[in-house]
Amino acid sequence: MDILIWPVFVRQVNGNSLNHTALLSATVGGLTAASMLLAIPAGGISSLCLLAVLITKRPVLALAVWGGVYVPVSGLWVFPAFVGPFEYILGGLGLSIAGVIFYGGAGFISWFALRRLPVLILPTALLLAEVTAAHLGLVMAPIGLFAVDSALGAMLSMVTVYGATAFFGFAASILPRLIARPFPVMFGAMMVIGLLPAPSRPEYNGPPIFGVSHRPDALLKWSSPAYAAEMLDTLTTLSVGTAGAGLTVWPENAITSTFDLNEAVASLDPNLFPLLFGITRFERAGSPELRNSAVLVTAEGVQVSDKERLVPVIETGVPFLDHSDLHTGPRKILFLDDGTKVLPLICYEAAFILPRSDLSSHLDVIIILAAESGFAEDLAASIMRRHARARELETGIRVDRVSDIGSEFAH
Repeated sequence: MDILIWPVFVRQVNGNSLNHTALLSATVGGLTAASMLLAIPAGGISSLCLLAVLITKRPVLALAVWGGVYVPVSGLWVFPAFVGPFEYILGGLGLSIAGVIFYGGAGFISWFALRRLPVLILPTALLLAEVTAAHLGLVMAPIGLFAVDSALGAMLSMVTVYGATAFFGFAASILPRLIARPFPVMFGAMMVIGLLPAPSRPEYNGPPIFGVSHRPDALLKWSSPAYAAEMLDTLTTLSVGTAGAGLTVWPENAITSTFDLNEAVASLDPNLFPLLFGITRFERAGSPELRNSAVLVTAEGVQVSDKERLVPVIETGVPFLDHSDLHTGPRKILFLDDGTKVLPLICYEAAFILPRSDLSSHLDVIIILAAESGFAEDLAASIMRRHARARELETGIRVDRVSDIGSEFAH
């Protein structure tokens, strides 16, 4: 939206029509979501100026509709876990309803508490919705992710991704009160800031890390034992060139030919050790309970860390309708033979701020094992990459991400 369109936008808002407000809010939500998917911080942050104008008339409606559009589009990174059009539609609808409830509800609470301080309504609502959703494990891309690839990333080390969200919301709320056309001004400022260098990555002094990506068929790796065995052979072949030169890392659910951990380890080539890989495994022999796990195999033995945060519905099952055999387990620090401390995160877990208990042991590196093959995989990977970078900025610890479609690693 350029300088000429801004007055038209304001006139539409001032018309005070429910339909106009809903339509404009949906349009702005689409703009914010598209900017998130395409990694365009200037567009996403500037769109909040439009949202700030909309909430001056109907804050709850504007935030509810905006959230209903923004959440399912920006939550596209979980769609590879769905199978087929029916699940895509239901997943998108569920995320949209969640967006309406969380942002609309946060908008109502913020308006009720702060209606005498209207400039605080938008930042408070955005912060409240994101923090509440994260606490409950809802998949939402925080607005603060727009900061990770520019000089603005420095603020994440001080206020976390949610604090960055509140900052952007406040800036977007106050700017329309100071100048006539805030959208192009904000857009230009973000473009200039985007040219400045982002904070440098934390140092990592441990063994080299080699991420291996094999781009499996998201469905066949579970439904075809022959294909699962073929993918294990593919991973082994791709890893031979760096075997013994450092830590080899395979992505989440790299091994799907068995749920038995001992059988899986026995099938590995010892020349590849140390090897960190993802597997869904039986919690113990004779038990039907499953764990989504990261397994480190070194010359000294086998260590296991389990996924502590399961993806709602996809991994936990549908409440009251569908029971899941997959359960949470303890997340643990894993040790290489030279003492290097590795904290593994399994895909979805990278979307949330790490608790102090995970960071109290002077970690050397955090490694994310992800699975992104499937629907819109490149867009999903784009958002997951920024989640990984946000965790790195917040913690000051090197974060490497190894996905089944592409990897970013330390060496």
